Amino acid sequence: MSKGQALLDCEIIELLLYAVHRRIQARITAKELIDNLSSIGKVLGSEMDDLKNIKSVHNSTIAVIFCMKEILKRILREEIEALPIVSNWSKLIDYLKVSVGMYDKMNFRVIYLNKKYRIIADEYKNMEQ
Repeated sequence: MSKGQALLDCEIIELLLYAVHRRIQARITAKELIDNLSSIGKVLGSEMDDLKNIKSVHNSTIAVIFCMKEILKRILREEIEALPIVSNWSKLIDYLKVSVGMYDKMNFRVIYLNKKYRIIADEYKNMEQ
């Protein structure tokens, strides 16, 4: 739910989907996404296969969701790249929550740091075949 914000999760998703759906279809798709996944965070953290299993979700819907997730990842990554990680654990955790997401599949991530504890590389590997 919105927890006091002006827009509900469903309304935010609906507004984003206006770019690729007609108004009524955007509303239906947004409602189905929230009904199936329960929150905007889980919508953004979902894998493509999970999204495709939702009746009204099309490739264009998935593209919008993945673009929003990528925007969020880049914003969070910018925040942690310039700062020493050891003093900014909460920002690192926020970044990892978004970049790894709500995946049910096992994955492996290595974050390389320089001598000043700043990120120099970030590698991701899906461990399930």
